[in-house]
Amino acid sequence: MAARNRVTTPELNRYFQDWLDTGFRNGLMNRNERQATLDGMRKVLPEIVRNLNRSGSAKIPLGGGAGLMLYLREGKDPDHGRFNLFEIKLPGTKRPRRLRCFLGQRYGLRTTDALRMNLRYVLEPSNVELIWSDMDMSADAFFSKTVREMEKADFCIFDNRGAEEKPNVYIEAGIAYIRGKPFIMANYLGNRMQVPSDLTHINTVAYRSYADLMKQIYFRLPVFLRDNRLRKKQR
Repeated sequence: MAARNRVTTPELNRYFQDWLDTGFRNGLMNRNERQATLDGMRKVLPEIVRNLNRSGSAKIPLGGGAGLMLYLREGKDPDHGRFNLFEIKLPGTKRPRRLRCFLGQRYGLRTTDALRMNLRYVLEPSNVELIWSDMDMSADAFFSKTVREMEKADFCIFDNRGAEEKPNVYIEAGIAYIRGKPFIMANYLGNRMQVPSDLTHINTVAYRSYADLMKQIYFRLPVFLRDNRLRKKQR
């Protein structure tokens, strides 16, 4: 088995700072909670990095016996190789109700398996099941199954990577919009053409690599679920 990418102090400090800033900016925590968590992390940052590299997990003490748990996961990008994914968890937090997310993407690309695996890592901590349509069908059967699977989902994620040659993902996004399914459009900046103007008002996440995309979705998912009344703010 190949060794994991080593976690560096600047990498973890930047990741954690961005996570806290996103939560504070969107009202998921107040300024005192943000500062206390940041101070607690920085006091033991070298130890956290050592523990993550040694065992894949580490605890950030926050005082009063409470603390955050960090877990190291490995993401994959066919163009950029492996990257570090971090799961941040408050011990004792009640597991939220199960949700389903429909994934729409261009099938047959070499990125397909990596995207699904990465999203599983990002969505599973929030108790979100990832579903998609099979690709070995006729066009009519594929369309019908896509609609059925989408109906089972609470929300959707669409990735427009490779959509220039086969723009089915925009059709799927249109179906989700008409049926009132909230969704995130992952807008790959390597495309020659960007998101159609009719869809620019929806929740778009621009990205150049899966490391960038997974970080943004992980940080913004609680806000997206709250704003679409799929989850209440957790304390």
